[in-house]
Formats: sequence, structure tokens, C-alpha cells
Amino acid sequence: MARFKVTFHKQLEHRLTTNPVFFLRLDAYSYIDRNGNEVDESKWISVDHDLNISLEAKHYKITRRNYHLCIVELDSRQPRQDERGNIVADEYDYFVHTATAQNENDLITLFKLYTYHMQRPEKDYACVELLWLLNVESFINPPIQSALSRVEQNTARWVCCGLVDFGRSLSVLKQQQLRSIVAAYGYTFRVYEPSYIQDALTRINADWHYSNSNKNVFQAVDTILNSEIAINTKQARGNMLLELLKWFDNSEPFSDYSHLVNLYALVDEPVRLKMLKRWFHDIRLGHTTFDQELLEQFKDNRFAKFIRYRHCMEHPCEPILLTVPLLADNILTLYSSNGMNFQSFDGVLDFAITHCDTSHPAIDFKMDRFLPICDGGTQRNSEFVGFVDYALIRKLDESKLTERYVLPIIQNLLDNFAQRKPYTACQWDTTVPLNAEQLQHCLKARSLPQADSGAFNRPTTWRLKCAITCHYKDRWLVKNCNNFDFNVLLKDGVQVDDMVQTEVDLSMLSPTKFIEFLRLIPTRFEELGNGEFLVPSYRQRTLLMQLVEEFSTIERMRVMPNKTVYAGLSFDIFGIRRRMLEEHGYSDQLHRITLSQLEELNERYAGLEAKEVFARILKSLKTNYNLGIFNEEENFFETKFDRNVLIEIIRKYYYRQSITERTIKNNLNFLESKITPRYPLFCSPSLAEARNEILDFPYFWCRGNECFHNCLGKQTLAEMNNWENYSMFHLIEIIGYPKLQKTEAGYEPKTEVIQFIAVTNKAMQKFRRLKCRDCGHLLFTDRSSGYNRNNYYACVNPNCAEYHRPVYLSYCFQCKKGLIDSRDSAQCPNGWYICPSCLSCCDDAQYERQAQRYILEHKPVPLRIQQKLGKGHNNKGIHYCPTCGTQIILYQDNHGDFHKGCPQCREIYNI
Repeated sequence: MARFKVTFHKQLEHRLTTNPVFFLRLDAYSYIDRNGNEVDESKWISVDHDLNISLEAKHYKITRRNYHLCIVELDSRQPRQDERGNIVADEYDYFVHTATAQNENDLITLFKLYTYHMQRPEKDYACVELLWLLNVESFINPPIQSALSRVEQNTARWVCCGLVDFGRSLSVLKQQQLRSIVAAYGYTFRVYEPSYIQDALTRINADWHYSNSNKNVFQAVDTILNSEIAINTKQARGNMLLELLKWFDNSEPFSDYSHLVNLYALVDEPVRLKMLKRWFHDIRLGHTTFDQELLEQFKDNRFAKFIRYRHCMEHPCEPILLTVPLLADNILTLYSSNGMNFQSFDGVLDFAITHCDTSHPAIDFKMDRFLPICDGGTQRNSEFVGFVDYALIRKLDESKLTERYVLPIIQNLLDNFAQRKPYTACQWDTTVPLNAEQLQHCLKARSLPQADSGAFNRPTTWRLKCAITCHYKDRWLVKNCNNFDFNVLLKDGVQVDDMVQTEVDLSMLSPTKFIEFLRLIPTRFEELGNGEFLVPSYRQRTLLMQLVEEFSTIERMRVMPNKTVYAGLSFDIFGIRRRMLEEHGYSDQLHRITLSQLEELNERYAGLEAKEVFARILKSLKTNYNLGIFNEEENFFETKFDRNVLIEIIRKYYYRQSITERTIKNNLNFLESKITPRYPLFCSPSLAEARNEILDFPYFWCRGNECFHNCLGKQTLAEMNNWENYSMFHLIEIIGYPKLQKTEAGYEPKTEVIQFIAVTNKAMQKFRRLKCRDCGHLLFTDRSSGYNRNNYYACVNPNCAEYHRPVYLSYCFQCKKGLIDSRDSAQCPNGWYICPSCLSCCDDAQYERQAQRYILEHKPVPLRIQQKLGKGHNNKGIHYCPTCGTQIILYQDNHGDFHKGCPQCREIYNI
């Protein structure tokens, strides 16, 4: 028995008192370092995340098991001390030991815990701790009999009833021991020893006997189903386990489909799904017909107790796997509604609650086992330069080239790009700087005797705090920056250095000299005559560009379609490369192409695709905008300046930056294959109402992004014959409810499927939080329509103080792991709830994406989005405290130390 120390917070005291038992799971991880040594970083993690236990496995050599049942020794509680011996508030150290069936006190603890749970709603999984321990350990009668004799008669009766029930899933040898134990209390124990198990073992020539082994019923069944021995029809006949094994390996019908009900509860979860798929395949082949009652058994099997017992023994207190029941439930709902709907959000939520361990409410639908996972798709390249570029024709504004106008501009430039000279003054008169002698006098240490209630006076050292730093309004410390020479602002004789700061005051400024410099601005660009000059597109607002914006006016604008961009060379969306291969006779014999031929082919292909894309850009611009005559020789449209039109073109044609010699080739491709998302996302795109205007190509909307190709191509029966790869799409098509529709962009799931994926994901992620904190009642969706219909919840208990008060629950769009709960999270000034994990709220890119969708579909951008454009927070480095909503800044604490955090809550954040 291993014994070790664990720290718990005071908040867990009540939980430990009522249930001092928990499971540790081994998370194994090791790797080989650069020196060839194996580094073991495995950890023992508490299955109950609320306990937050993490122990380095190399320091806790418990055993080789993947799980361990631990019992907290409540009488060992001691206040936790830090390394210096100081007591840590609200934290306590407890001794913990691993439970064993040889320890009577451990058994008594588990007996009492079982009895406690059996009298509460969580009784379905009340046996998890006791059953797991009895399964993993060898035990003999005396410890259990002795422990039963030491508990109350009522507890002993509860335990005996339980042993008669869940004990049937243990090995035959252990069942025989339990039979003699419960007989002393007047209970009859019928040993569960299915004859077909030993019969199957005999037929496959197994070298062990089920009745004399330590294998439980599930391990025995798994051993048979995992057998690699080829089973013929004669061997399998009359044994439903072997018939099941043979059924998986051929296309013949099952002998008796009613046997699936009996076998379902004994096999593990992947095999249950396999059984469901194979049955549907038989329906497809015409071997049998769809049976609603049989499918009900896949949802709620009459022997579901054995499914729970298996979970307790193999994955104690882990999330309950509900893959097959969920799939069956939704197929039944679809069938009952004549193909109209799947389960609603509240229906999925209720399904999860009724099938989970309510004492450890965690589930896992694992829908990736029956729904296709997004492979990243073909989406817009975020680094794409754009289909167009632009330039502005400007002219100096003579009305602004006066000393009166220029002088305050010069001062603003110095304020923005230089530093005002600092000085120290008294806070009671900030207009007069302190000289060195005064400052030294103010800052010196002073001693003042302070009267004490004792027999002597204790001196106290202190300093004045009235000396503060101020800045001159007419003096600056300047050095050249941003490739700009500040000497153009100053009189002759004053020289600003690139490295050392120079002090400058108002008397040194020369508006006349600066005006002369401004008149030379056109020479920095391409001059067009008549005082006009051409300013290319730019992103970075350097000092020079700010001067251009301030002292010139825009006369006209030029829009240039890019000639060297591609739709996406690796996708061949126009079929150019395919046609080229067919012309050369290489379409089926690519191996015959030499490397030089391939390079030549690809170069020609790139040129043809660029030409095709350019033609489409040009056609689109001519169709959608009145930009005047196109200058073919110099490749531009030139028209009067219209800011709104230019902004629309920049957005619609994805302008990002100009093409230069440094532009990498990948940034010339509009499309790219996205990396498979880190978190599983189910492919549920929605065909856009409009085509991509530039390429004249259809696309889908997928999580706010354009997707030009998805992974649904193999999700119809016409393209799938392997029943083991069936998804939900294939199963429901077999019974007459195809939910994929062919579009010119590929397959698109119908609305019912998209809604099912959305509501099921949200139910799975959130249902642990969907509990009213006032009355404990389950929360249900509060809004039946709208974008956030599955993000708002409310208590439906009319006697609760929180009745119908909305609660916002949503996972953070940025980090994907922070669960935002409006009961705990504050809002930023733009109204977005703040993620408690990564502090995300909103950024400009979000508002741009929201606007882009309306623009591409020729719809007006809603006013609420227009007003937020450019006003996002996170991309500007602005964050807010998730607790109180105060902006996170660099603040000074009571000790004079500076921290990045919330000045209100005094919480420090690492951002």
C-alpha cells in the first residue's frame, strides 16, 4: 500500500468529508533526449479535475496499473506550510493511501460510500469504487466478511444486495467467493457464467478455461472477439459470439438479429458501434429490414447495467462514452419525424443527463466516430497579397503651406516622434523646476521620534514624496528616426544626431525651412506633371506618409488588377493543369514525365492560371464598378477618388499588400489547404448565396470563413462500399433519409445536420455548467432563435429567485478552451464577455470578418457592425479583467512595484 501527502483547498473540505475517495489516472509520457537517455515525464492525475492533483510518477512508484483508488485519511489534516515554514491560508495537507481489498478499514469506507450513493440520485454508478477494487485485486473471504460484520446491519444489507447485482460481472472464481459471503446474510447469489463463452473458447482451441481464470466476463468476451483464428461457418454455428465474429468478416446475414441485444452489453464501445454499422449494412444489402425496436436497444439496452459495470471497471469516474446511444437516439428521432429533424438541444441535454454518472457529470459523445472531421478544407490564404493593388494621385495643398498652419504641426510631430524634456518639481507648484540642491534636500532620509505606549521612543525613517516628474511644454529631446531627418524642422546651425538625443526648444524651430522640405515631397514619388504625384499603396503610416496625408489632397485614384496571382496552383480549380496533362498523354502516366518536363509543364501551367485569374479580375472590376477606361499598356483604371468605393474594392478583392521582389510565391496563391484544426471540428459547411465574384467560383461558408472544398465527397452510399467506414450520413441514407445535397461546389449537409452538430457539441461542452446556482435545477435554452440561440440559458424552476434570468455560456473563440460564463465573466466596453483563460474579448479582425460576409453577398453591413469597425481591443494590446471589466494596465502596488494586471482586483496577468 502506497501512502503519500496531498494538499487540498479548504473549499473541498465538505466534499472530502462526504466522499474521501478518488481515483488517480496514469498519464504516461516519455521521450528520448539528445543524449539518448529516456526521460520519463509521466504523471498521476486525479480523474476528478476539481481535486487538481498532479504527481510526478517517477516520485510515486505505486504500481503498473493505469488507475488507483485512493482514500484520504481525514484525521491526518494539517495546515499547509510553505518552504519557510509559514502557514498557507485555506490550504491543508492530508495523508492519502491507495485502497486495497485486504484492508478492512478501506472496505468499510467503500461500503459506507456505496450505501450513501445508493440512497441518492447517483445510484446508477454507486458501485464504481467498490466494483473497481474487487475487479483489480485478488481477494479472499475473511477481509470482506470481517468488514461486513463491523458495519451497521442496514449497510451490510445494502452491500450484499449490491454484490449480488454487480458482482455478476466479476470473474467466476470471485463470484463463487461472493456467493459464500452473502449467503451468511441470507442472500442467494447466482453465478453468472454464460455457457457460450466457454463453448467459444473451446471451439477456438483456447489454452485456458473461463471458469478457472481470473478474467471477468468482459475480458473473456474481448479475448474471443480479438482472436485472429479464422472462423468457418461450421465452427461458428450455434455460438452467437463466434457468429458475431464471423459476421464482421463476411457479407452474409446474421443468424438471429435478436442476439445482438444480448451481446451488445458485453462488448466494448467500439464493437457496439461496429455492430450498429454492420446491421445497417445488412439492411442495405436486403438481408433484413429496419427494426425500430432493435434500434431502441442500441440506445437503451435492457442489459445496460453491464455497460455501466464495464465502464466502472475499465474507466472509473471517466466521462461516459455515449457514441452509439446518441447516434441511435438521433436516427430514431429522424425516423419518427419522417426525416424532418434530429434531437433538439434540450433533447440532447436531457439524453446526456439521463445517461451519465450524475455524481461525476462528465460525458463524451465522440461524434468523430460517426461524423466526418474537418480536414482543414480549401480556404483563403490569410497571407494572400490580393487580386488588386491601388495608388493615389495627390497634389500639395498650398493653403496649408503657411507658417501659421505649419508651426503647430511641427509641435505635434515632435510630441509624436520625439520626447518632451522631463524635469523634477514640487507637486504643490509644478511650474518651477527644482534645482539640484533643492532636489537633494527633498529626497534625503529623515528620522522622526515617534511616541510609543512603552517606556522608550522608537525612531522612524521617512522621506518626502512631493517631488514629481513633469515635462516641459516647449522643449524636446530629439534624435532621427523612421528614416526621417528632423533637421528639416530646425534652423540652420542646429544639428540632430541619429544616435544621441538633442535638446530642442521653440526658438530653434524653422517653419520656413520645413515648408521648403514639404514642397520637395512630390520628388520622393513618381511625378505626373501639373504638380501631381503618384503615391503607391501602403500599410505602415511612417512619418513621411503622415506628412503626405496632412499636406496634400487626393485628386484621383488608380486600381491595378494583379497579373501574377493565382487561384491556387495546387488545386487546379479551372482544370487547366488536367487539360494540359491530357493533351500530352500524361493524365494516367505521370511517372513517364521527366523532371525537366514536369518543371516546364508547371511553369506553363502557372502562366496560364495567372492569365485566367487576371482576365476574371478585369471582368469583375468592369462589371461591378464604373472605373473608366482601362489602360492596357500600363495596367490600371484611373478615376476620380471615392473613399467608399476604394474601401469596398480593397475588402472585396482581398487587398493586403503590394507585390514586391520579396513577396514569396505562396502569398500569390488565393487558396491554400488549411492545417487540420487542433480541436476536432465536424464538417458542416453552408453553400454561400453568391459566388466568389473575382473567380466566378462557388464556395461554402465554414465557421465564418470561405471554403472552396470540403471532406464530404465520400459520405454518400454511391461512393462508399466499406461498411466499417460508414458515417451517420450513410446510415440515414440506408433507411431513406439522405441528408447531403449535391451543389456545384460539392456536397452540402442539410440544415438539420448542421443544427444537430451545433447543438450536440454545445450540450457536450456545457452541460456540467448547466445547473442553477440557486436551486440546483437544470438550465435550458433561453432563446429559441437568433445567432446566440444556444449560448443563453435560464432556470425554469418557477420557485427559484433566478427564474428565467439569462445565463450566457460559450467557449472562447480564440483559445477554444476557456468557458465563458456570464455569472463569472465581466464584459468589455464593446459588450463582449471576457475569456477567463486568455482574456480575449474582441479585435478588429472579428468585425472585419463580420462585415466581409455581408459585403461578399451584396448585403448592407448592419449599423452595429459598422460602428465597431476599427474599434476592437485585443489586436491593439488592450485587455480587460474578466472579473470586474477594468482595463489591464501597468499599475504600482503599495510597495512601489509595478505589475501588469487589474488595478481594481489587484490580479496580475501574463499577457
